[in-house]
Order: sequence, then structure tokens, then C-alpha cells
Amino acid sequence: MSKGDRAPFDGLLMNRQLADRIEAEKKTRIDKKECEIQSKASVAICSSNAKQALEIQQARYSALQDKHTQLLQVKQEQIDFLRKNYLPKAWYESSAFLISVGALSGIALTIGAAHIVKTVR
Repeated sequence: MSKGDRAPFDGLLMNRQLADRIEAEKKTRIDKKECEIQSKASVAICSSNAKQALEIQQARYSALQDKHTQLLQVKQEQIDFLRKNYLPKAWYESSAFLISVGALSGIALTIGAAHIVKTVR
């Protein structure tokens, strides 16, 4: 027989139980494939959601790390500024010490030059 030809008899080609069984197996295979497709889709959705959540957390971590680094840098700059401007100068950097050393050096050079002039004559 070819497609579109009429069968020479009425009824089913096989018994009713076999036809029902074939129909049930066909529906079961379709249901199984639908279940597999749905499970793959669910896994893909869960995977993409997990990746998205991971990327969001990595971005938050990176932003917090940058913020922390910049805060530490600002605090260090504040500490350096306060040290530079509010700590007393070392004793040898004070102007009184430098003037004293200059005056004593000048006196010592004058005395030394006078002594040399005296001994040369």
C-alpha cells in the first residue's frame, strides 16, 4: 500500500492492546524528551544565574578592595602631612643651632687666621 490508498479492510491492523501499548510508549518517549529538555534548560538557567551572582560578587570584591586601598593611601598621606607639619624639628635643624654653629665657626676661623698671621711674622 502507498500513502493515500485505502485499506482493503475495516478496523485496526493490530489488536487494541498492542495499539494502546505503542501509543503509550510513544507518549512516554515524548514525555521523557520533554523532561530531558526541561532539565537541561533548568540546569542552564541555574548555571547562568550562578555565574551572574559570582561575577557580581567579584565586582563587589574588586570595588571594595580599590576603596580600601585608596582609603589607606589617603590616611597615609594625612599621617605624613601631620608628621611633617606638627612634629618638632630636630635639634640640629633649628635656626638657633645653625646661627650658633655659624658664629662659633666664624670666631674659630678668625682666631685661627690671627694665629697663623702671628706665627708667620
